[in-house]
Amino acid sequence: MTGVAVLDLSGNVLALHSGKNLSRRHVLRIVYQYGTPVLIAVDTAKPSDYAKKLAAMVGAAIYYPDKDLSIAEKSEIAIKVSQEQGVNVKDPHMRDALAAAYKSFMQLRPKLDRVEEEIRRAYVRAADDAKRS
Repeated sequence: MTGVAVLDLSGNVLALHSGKNLSRRHVLRIVYQYGTPVLIAVDTAKPSDYAKKLAAMVGAAIYYPDKDLSIAEKSEIAIKVSQEQGVNVKDPHMRDALAAAYKSFMQLRPKLDRVEEEIRRAYVRAADDAKRS
């Protein structure tokens, strides 16, 4: 079984799927419904060849934790996200995919927040410059 979680760059869960023998192409069909993937996340310290090839196919970075995520940690993350966003986690594969995706998002969040702040500042400067003209 393979689990797939699709998050946007704000950490919102857009899709959560699991299935038997999902080919990489099938996974990509699911993901591309929501946009272009920028990161493939796994819950193990050593990414599988499946995940590496998936990332290579789309030119995405791959995230993997320093150590395998424990079932307790994955459950804690899945419960938190489920409660906050109303996501229905139906099986352990969905739980694992969601935990990996959300954990990677939380690690990247400071960088994403800095990008948003720079955009806000640039917009204010541009607006001020336009008003002065």
